[in-house]
Amino acid sequence: MPFQVDIDPEARLVTTRLGDLVSDAMLLEYQRTVWADPEIHGFGEIVDARGVKEIHVTSQGLRDLATTAAGMDVPGRHTRLAIIADSPLTFGLARMYQSFRELEHGNGRDVQVCKDPDEARAFALGASGG
Repeated sequence: MPFQVDIDPEARLVTTRLGDLVSDAMLLEYQRTVWADPEIHGFGEIVDARGVKEIHVTSQGLRDLATTAAGMDVPGRHTRLAIIADSPLTFGLARMYQSFRELEHGNGRDVQVCKDPDEARAFALGASGG
């Protein structure tokens, strides 16, 4: 399975654990399927990339993902995304995504890249809702 999603309505948090393989297409599929659910709009998000072993992600793919994700943001509702990355490659790609996301017009999500799961959870919950 390319990713495993846990939705906690009480905490207003979506936690996703990425699988062994991450690709541009898989990331777009995740964004388009999971975040199409209006019930979770306004939730905080954690993406856990610690289990990733093989990466087929391009800078253009990350740009496209940032554009798609920002286009799905609900106007006036500010949320947070924490990405947990434990390797230099996943950390660097996550930071690249963070930069692209920040540059998107209409971006309603703060992104932080973390190595520590507790730090990621605290950040993601800091502004979930709104």
